[in-house]
Amino acid sequence: MQLYLMRHGISENSEAVFLDRDRPLTSAGMEKTRRQAVYAKQAGWAIDHLRCSPYVRARQTAALFAEALGVPYEETPLLTPGCTLDDLAEVVAALPQPNRVMIVSHQPALGRLIFEMTGSHVRMRPGAVALIEIARIGWDGGTLSGFYDPDVMARLGR
Repeated sequence: MQLYLMRHGISENSEAVFLDRDRPLTSAGMEKTRRQAVYAKQAGWAIDHLRCSPYVRARQTAALFAEALGVPYEETPLLTPGCTLDDLAEVVAALPQPNRVMIVSHQPALGRLIFEMTGSHVRMRPGAVALIEIARIGWDGGTLSGFYDPDVMARLGR
């Protein structure tokens, strides 16, 4: 399976104005994420399933990628901040033929999940995407086969 793990785009930081789950992408974050999605389409990314956290910033990120890649997305509370390897395994197990899956979620969970599956440490800035090749979700079963910097993706997706 190809598993794309993506951190949501750049979001508002003000918790005085928004509850954490309600923080949206900034206008710059929306534009950058849109350009990243354009790059993914231009690069030929093919996704069969797209799942995301129900938090606003993750939904907005997933919606932009879903539109660009021509695939629907679904929210699941299992992908909220703090999700675990068991949560991710449950999300993927519920998919019919999970060959190419994109997950949009949060830090620090994504960095931890990548390490648990591959032993690799990566810096998951907003918009970063890690591609893992894995037979089934579990400890040390995967290979980090790609890492996509959000700035590079956005520059290429114009």
